[in-house]
Amino acid sequence: MLSCENLHLRYPGKLLCSDLSLEIMPGKCWGILGQNGSGKTTLLQALSGLHEPSGGRIALDGRLLGSYTRRQLGQTLSVLLQEEDSWFWGSVLEYVLLGRHPHVASLFGWSAKDEELAWQALQKMELTELAQRQMNSLSGGERQRARLAQLLTQDAVYLLLDEPLQHLDLRHQLQTMNLLRDLAAKQGKAVLMVLHDMLWVARYCDQVLLLRDQGHTVNGAAAAVLTRENLEALYQCGLREYGAGHDAHFIPSAD
Repeated sequence: MLSCENLHLRYPGKLLCSDLSLEIMPGKCWGILGQNGSGKTTLLQALSGLHEPSGGRIALDGRLLGSYTRRQLGQTLSVLLQEEDSWFWGSVLEYVLLGRHPHVASLFGWSAKDEELAWQALQKMELTELAQRQMNSLSGGERQRARLAQLLTQDAVYLLLDEPLQHLDLRHQLQTMNLLRDLAAKQGKAVLMVLHDMLWVARYCDQVLLLRDQGHTVNGAAAAVLTRENLEALYQCGLREYGAGHDAHFIPSAD
C-alpha cells in the first residue's frame, strides 16, 4: 500500500494541499482532477519521493518513503512525468529498455526477461515497427507511447502518471485507458493518474481525488465524488451534466 497521512504540500507563496490522507491499494485505479496550478504534479512528485512535503508522512508498504534507496523505489514504484529533462538519442527499443534499470542484475547487458518485457510493452503500445527508429525522430504522440512503454517495462506495482494521455489521438487514448484499467483490475497494479477529461475518470477510475483551492481536497469513490456540485466548486464554472454512472459527463455551461 502507498499511503500518505496529514500531507501538506506548498509551492512558493501557495498552499497546495492540507492534511491529505490517502491509502492507494493495489488493484485500484485513481484519478486526480484539479485546475492548472492546483498541485497535481507536485502531489505525484511527493508520492514518488521526488518532492519533499512540507509536512505529513508518506509510506510504501508500511515503511517511510525516505527509507528506500532510489533503486528500491524503482523496483516497486514508477512515475511518468509530463516532461523529460533530457533528450534521448538512441533507438526506441533502447529507450524502452531503460525501464529495466532498477532491476538490472548484470553489468554486461540486458537479460532475456528484460528484452521480453520491452518487446511486450512495445507491442501493447503499437510500436514494434518503430523499435529501431531513433527516439528523436518520433512524433509527439509516438514519443508519448514510447514513454508509456518504458513505464510498462519497469513492471512496478505502483504506477503514478502525470497526464498520460497528452499528445495521444483518440484511439490511442482509449487503448491506453483500457490498458491502465486492466493493469489494476487484472494484474493487481495500483494506478494513480492526473487527467483532465472527466469522462475518462468516470469510466475508468475506482477512486477520485479533487484538488481544490486553499489546500482543500475531496476524495472517495468515483460515483460519490464526481457530482456537478463538486466539479463546479473545483473548476469554478457552471456545468451541465449528461448521462449517468460511468457514462456521466459534464460540459461548461454557456449561460
